Amino acid sequence: MRPFLYVVYPGCADWRHPDWVGSMYPPDLPEDWQFAFYQTQFRCVWLDVAAWSAMDEATWNTLAADATGDFRFVLEEAAFGVPDAVRAALGERLVILAPDSPARVVVRLDTDLKALATRLQAATLTEPVFLLYESSALARMEQIESLIEILGL
Repeated sequence: MRPFLYVVYPGCADWRHPDWVGSMYPPDLPEDWQFAFYQTQFRCVWLDVAAWSAMDEATWNTLAADATGDFRFVLEEAAFGVPDAVRAALGERLVILAPDSPARVVVRLDTDLKALATRLQAATLTEPVFLLYESSALARMEQIESLIEILGL
């Protein structure tokens, strides 16, 4: 696998949220363009087992073809493993993380920014960190993006 380009990969749990239309997504953006728009704001997307296992091979191939730059698909680890078709489609864009992985940092509305800064500085010394916003925490995104810049991550 090629080395990661970034130290911190901000993203959200999925990109398909109807309540984002008109706030995160422009109101006239077609649903099938949401993933492309999502990538302009984030460097990864986190999908739990239910979300990623429900997608068919054609969907994975389309998403992989549409992914740009160093974008990553962070999939929740599953006991049955990730199917070969998903692995083949995503290649180096695939990251599999257990829910308790230190590389997975969930951001909530009440996330303490000082504690987050300390955790990011410690975690990024050894591996990239996938900073995953809850959909309700999007309002904090700009603050946290500034924090990442200040920390030089």
